[in-house]
Amino acid sequence: MAADEDATAALAQAVERLRSGAFAFVDAGCSSGGSLDYCARTFGQGRGVGFDRSPAKVASARAAGHEAYEADLGKIELPAKSVLFVSLLDFLEHLPDLETTRVILERLARVARDFLFIRHPSFEDIAYLRSLGLKLDWTDWHGHRNMMRLRDFESLCREFGWPAPTILAQKPILDSDHPSILPLSAPPDSVGYDASKHGPKPKLRFERPVYTQFDIFIGINPALTPAQWFRITERVVSPQAGTRRI
Repeated sequence: MAADEDATAALAQAVERLRSGAFAFVDAGCSSGGSLDYCARTFGQGRGVGFDRSPAKVASARAAGHEAYEADLGKIELPAKSVLFVSLLDFLEHLPDLETTRVILERLARVARDFLFIRHPSFEDIAYLRSLGLKLDWTDWHGHRNMMRLRDFESLCREFGWPAPTILAQKPILDSDHPSILPLSAPPDSVGYDASKHGPKPKLRFERPVYTQFDIFIGINPALTPAQWFRITERVVSPQAGTRRI
């Protein structure tokens, strides 16, 4: 009971600090703090605050020097327009379903003044790879219950009256030699190709790039000019990594 009370008190403190403008961004599902560090460095707007349901992950983030709090973002209300943006990196795929995603995105959009920044693994090429006897390892992890496609994000934006998302495809996979490409017969929850465990896989060059992940920006502030929006989204573009605007 004492631990629950401490977590509740800490969360109330975080809400008050958000209300006072202490943070530049909110990071959903902050885990051990890597996404907090990434967003602070990438966007250069200041310190963020992270929320995660796991007490152990929150403790790890704090040990790394980040501000992090235990919370279920589907159940709490954070102060409206209290930060410039909200980040959700490798977060949505772990939610139970699309309806939960809808609730959380609607809540968090109210917290941001300018934009939502989502990083999401690609589930676009499951059928294509299956036709080749292959799969991406993360497409049958039990922890990935919410395998949203790009069309789902576009549909949610239309539903909420948001502008169409800016989508940047990241880290193309050009052939089957990539370690995340497994034979279709590999068991679920496999991580990385291991010939001794998974057997042989065909050596193929793909007819089109199979992207690893998508960076998805949703604009909340209609006053942002096209030039300002381009500068925001350009921060995650890496020509060396093969980023492509969709």
